[in-house]
Amino acid sequence: MPEVTDVAKESLYAGTELLCIVVRGVTKTVDKAFQLTDAALQAGIKLFLANKTSYKGEKSLPTLLKEGATLETIDVANADLKVFRQVARKYGVEFAIKKDVASRDPAYYVFFKSKDVEVMDKAFKEYAHIKLQKKIVPMKIPREKSIKVHLEEFKAVVQKQTAELLKKRAPKPRKAPGR
Repeated sequence: MPEVTDVAKESLYAGTELLCIVVRGVTKTVDKAFQLTDAALQAGIKLFLANKTSYKGEKSLPTLLKEGATLETIDVANADLKVFRQVARKYGVEFAIKKDVASRDPAYYVFFKSKDVEVMDKAFKEYAHIKLQKKIVPMKIPREKSIKVHLEEFKAVVQKQTAELLKKRAPKPRKAPGR
């Protein structure tokens, strides 16, 4: 094996030191990149949670209770729940519907947050307006007979009168003289 000179040893040593410096620099850069992405991820999560809007609309009663707000209640008839849900969602009211099992007729209670009272008042007014519009259905005026039937009857009367007039005007047959 050839002998390694002092110059080669020093250059090998310098190259190794340079490689160690580069590896340390790359390691620090990667560590900083991970720290930056970790910090960015944490900042993104905090921003998301800060700007997160809660779900508006129908919720379960326990969920409303967990949110800690005082609740108000109103009664709604069974047939109108669908309309009420649509109107309440339109106004962004957080509400829960609970069926009254103790009553004989199906009755439903709508629970909503007391801070939403004004909004709920507007929503309930619109709901009542829609409910009244559904009850007041424009009635069709019953006709005794349709126009077509009246025309056919008039046509029959005219034909009958025309036939009578033609009979009156028709020449009568003459009797032969002398017989």
